[in-house]
Amino acid sequence: MKLNEGIGIRSALLNTKARVLADLYLYAREDDLLIDTGDASAARIRDIFDRFIITEDVQVKDITSDFVHLAMQGPQATENAKELFGTAFVDMKPLQHKMIGPTMIVVRDRTGQSGYDIIIPNDEAEAVWQGFLLKGVTPVGQDALEILRLEAGYPRYGVDVDENIIILEAGYKDAISFSKGCYLGQEVVARATHIGRVNKNLVQFQTQSDQVPRPKSKLLASGKEAGYVTSAAFSPGLKAVVGLAYAQRDFAQEGTKLAVESAHGPLPAVVTKLV
Repeated sequence: MKLNEGIGIRSALLNTKARVLADLYLYAREDDLLIDTGDASAARIRDIFDRFIITEDVQVKDITSDFVHLAMQGPQATENAKELFGTAFVDMKPLQHKMIGPTMIVVRDRTGQSGYDIIIPNDEAEAVWQGFLLKGVTPVGQDALEILRLEAGYPRYGVDVDENIIILEAGYKDAISFSKGCYLGQEVVARATHIGRVNKNLVQFQTQSDQVPRPKSKLLASGKEAGYVTSAAFSPGLKAVVGLAYAQRDFAQEGTKLAVESAHGPLPAVVTKLV
């Protein structure tokens, strides 16, 4: 797939068994392709890419240390970005991006509330940060972002997805091409899609409790194991625990009632959506 300048796309790096090595976002710029490796190591991804460069005239460089990566989320994000950068973003579609000098602004929703990723050269980051503070933008920590992403049902690489997970189990359908030519893991993806199916699926669940289950806590159906939790948090907005879990395929359906193992005994839970 050819990307035009200013366009982005979600992708994934797989091994031959279609297990997920990285959750990637690719952005076409004027002279290069910027790859956001997220929670996967950029240096490791670079090394993997280098192994597949044979005769192509291309270089892969890890620029992590040269930039600061900010995320601005929420219903006022578009207006705040316009005021700070002096340009409109309202008509841009998800993963489209603009260059404001050396700074790159990407339409990227990380919380279900819309927002932007802002990739800034190190020497300009402090000025941008102070500009946001002067506009009244409120800094939040990782705990708040974690609650919002769980409410939205967005998986996080290294937490909900790793090298042991087949991409179709994780629900990364927007990162998969079902028509593209040969790529690592394609045979497994095609076989599971057209002939078979995966044994488990990532789901969002809620439990009306303030007891947060730990990762790897079992999902139970009629007392029998039906899956396991990957991440969870108490949501003040929902007044409930919300989390993500892998449920065996017979239980990976919206509305399915399960229980979650906890130190205080089984917690009643319901599957709220398939991720």
